[in-house]
Amino acid sequence: MAKESCANCLFLGKDNYMRKGEDVCRRFPPARVDNHNTRYPAIDMDDWCGEWKPNQELQDKHEEAMWELIGKMEWRVP
Repeated sequence: MAKESCANCLFLGKDNYMRKGEDVCRRFPPARVDNHNTRYPAIDMDDWCGEWKPNQELQDKHEEAMWELIGKMEWRVP
């Protein structure tokens, strides 16, 4: 399985408002940074936290691997 990091997390997003294209975490609503602005926390792709969830691509790879293993199993009816 791939390393759990922000790079393959469901909550990875891009900040297209304040800092164009910056990687941000969208797990929780943006936090207020001053009287008029809010921001999602900026992240590095190697970061990780306890809220990590696999993104859809990683979930699909995991499901494919599971079905491949199931296909290799020998089924016996008692």
